[in-house]
Amino acid sequence: MKKFLLSALVVTLAMMMASTAVADKLRATKAAQYSEVLQKAAEKGDAQAQFDLGQCYVHGKDVNRDLVKAFAWFKKAAEQGHVEAMFALADCYSEGFGTPEDMKTAFEWVKKSAEKGHARGMVFTALSYDLGMGTAKNTAKGKEWRAKVIEQFQKAAKEGDVEAQSYLGLFYRMGLGLPKDEAKADEWDKKAAAQYKKLADQGDEDAQYHLYEIYATSLRGGKDIKQGIKWLEKAAEQGYVRAQFTLAKRHTKGDGVARSNAKAIQWYSKAADQGHVEASYILGHYYYQDKDIPEAFHWLTKAAEHGHVDAQCAVAMLYFMTRDVDDNAAAKAFEWSQKAAEQGHPTGQYNLGRCYEGGLGVEKDVDEAITWYKLSAAQGDKPARDALKRLNVK
Repeated sequence: MKKFLLSALVVTLAMMMASTAVADKLRATKAAQYSEVLQKAAEKGDAQAQFDLGQCYVHGKDVNRDLVKAFAWFKKAAEQGHVEAMFALADCYSEGFGTPEDMKTAFEWVKKSAEKGHARGMVFTALSYDLGMGTAKNTAKGKEWRAKVIEQFQKAAKEGDVEAQSYLGLFYRMGLGLPKDEAKADEWDKKAAAQYKKLADQGDEDAQYHLYEIYATSLRGGKDIKQGIKWLEKAAEQGYVRAQFTLAKRHTKGDGVARSNAKAIQWYSKAADQGHVEASYILGHYYYQDKDIPEAFHWLTKAAEHGHVDAQCAVAMLYFMTRDVDDNAAAKAFEWSQKAAEQGHPTGQYNLGRCYEGGLGVEKDVDEAITWYKLSAAQGDKPARDALKRLNVK
């Protein structure tokens, strides 16, 4: 999901009224105190302040960029019914911003925003149904949601709205709700690019990333990879985490840039330092492959602590490996295996079974081990099935 410039179609009167007092204070406050005022209002439960504070942490406005804190504030605001926060929260879940990637939960929140009239929420609800992202594929529902916003975008695009122009380019290129038409797609992309470039030249990181999408991504035709990468790098260098993570992936694959693990690690590290959970997990694997176990522990644990279930399994495995040199390793292996198992992860369930069967970090309990082995085996885990066979359990 992407952050665009068009505001929601519907902003509730209650939300506007709740934010009035805070807005008045902010107008009279120096920029250096902006986040302090928001922080106080957010802590008192003001949903608009919570959302605005989340945006500060995303963009590093008067605070250090911190996706974990941004996620936490978006979640508080979304749970109070703040529509923009609902969409922002969905974005966090879909991209791994401050929380593990979770497309199912992302879809739930984006659909909630759509049901409250959020334009981007409607678009991404439609795309989710079209592509089966986070929900069962259902082209009829996709068409239904898209029909609700296409007329709005066509009108706004003709009036010069850059986001609407960008969306129309995408819809015409993919044939989503409109006849597939490369010429019209190019026409609207060109109009959007001209506006984004004005903003990008002034240093707007969002606009820079949008130019990358228009010029270099396959969904938009990928007509000028070199130009797109130029804008991607500019956004990444400014600290835009989405650009940093994207650039890291491109260096990993050698896609439009030189293939370089060193460059990939550099950009994954920058994204991870801001709280990009998936970047932390990937970094952990890079370091594990390089046999740098302390760094692998650091990054995998960072991801695991934010609920990344694969990272939890990986951390448990590292503790299993270090039992001979660390007296606390067995207890840690049990702790992380339990966290992963309780999230329903088959490897976590198998590892928890291992702990109970061998008395690793917990009192030995073969019956409990069998319970977890069965849960893991039911999900197709071969080591769990082998363990049950070894224990003569059918």
